[in-house]
Amino acid sequence: MRDLVRAAFAPYVERMGREPMPMHADHAAAIERGGVWVADVDGSVVGALEVEARPGHLYVDIVAVTAGWRGRGVGRMLLRHAGAEARRLGLLELRLLTHETMTENVALYTRTGWTDVSEPEDRSLGRLQLRKPTPDAD
Repeated sequence: MRDLVRAAFAPYVERMGREPMPMHADHAAAIERGGVWVADVDGSVVGALEVEARPGHLYVDIVAVTAGWRGRGVGRMLLRHAGAEARRLGLLELRLLTHETMTENVALYTRTGWTDVSEPEDRSLGRLQLRKPTPDAD
């Protein structure tokens, strides 16, 4: 998990001038609490999702897709899974933080119905807070 996340977020290090927070996350703790899912193609893990149930919402902590699988629907599939998990838990919305320099991710979130609810302090640090109502069952 650590290697997948580090590889997925490596392109953003230069843009941000530092390693993104997911590169330092405690993945073992997320796995222990049952908040991790992976996307597997023919026995190879090509993406991962880390979430945490919080009061009233499901927090999407990490969506990571390997370089060779970006732009092929893996991230969207993982986000749909997060929506299904929020629905299963009876939570009304999904939330996440991202960084403004992760323009590909921001574009994906915008296309898939996420709304920017960032506070001025967040924006001054380049952070974006996004929310999305839990989708109805497909």
